[in-house]
Amino acid sequence: MLAGIVTGFAFSKLVFSPVGDGAQGAWNAVLVILSATLISSGVTEAVDGYGFLAVFCAVRAGRFNTRGTEHEGYERYVHHGAEQLEAILLALLLLWLGVFAASGALLGLRWQEVAFALLLIFRVRPLAGTLGLLGHHCRLLPRWAVALFGIRGMGSILRIAYAQNHAEFADIETIWRIAVVTILGSILVHGHAANMLRPREAGMEVGDVYPHRGGPHRTAEKDAT
Repeated sequence: MLAGIVTGFAFSKLVFSPVGDGAQGAWNAVLVILSATLISSGVTEAVDGYGFLAVFCAVRAGRFNTRGTEHEGYERYVHHGAEQLEAILLALLLLWLGVFAASGALLGLRWQEVAFALLLIFRVRPLAGTLGLLGHHCRLLPRWAVALFGIRGMGSILRIAYAQNHAEFADIETIWRIAVVTILGSILVHGHAANMLRPREAGMEVGDVYPHRGGPHRTAEKDAT
């Protein structure tokens, strides 16, 4: 955690320096988020830390470093860049997952495993999301949407592969089958329903998200005007 926090602070200082992307029109937000992810994770792993947690800490540290300053609007561009990277990586992972499933990963699939995967999608994850939102004040529909949809579970592939390479399991094939069914079911069910329930942000202009069409920190500039 400490390595991620330090990396996040240092990275945000560089980004908002006179030579950083924040001062150069925010044209390289995709490279910024990719670099921040790889550097914070790599530095932490080099000192035997947990890189996944370090990335989260680095992002929060960078956000804290800009909160309430003239650079606060920059996170819109970074968020948009992260969504682009996520879409690319998700397409690659889905391609691999399809090949993995077609190569025999689902052979021997039992109805109990399918039932458990459905339980994860429609009961366990919504309940965990609801508990996680306790104390957070928001409308009922957005609360249910966040609790129901959550994430697709692609990270489970990395964790199962890591566990398989570091310990012995009596029936690892069952875990793989449940994970594949859960991810495919989540993509099919939530991938379409989420777009129908996601509200559009009122008043958002193209320049608020796309730096090339609005310049850096357009939201802050509009407020100042």
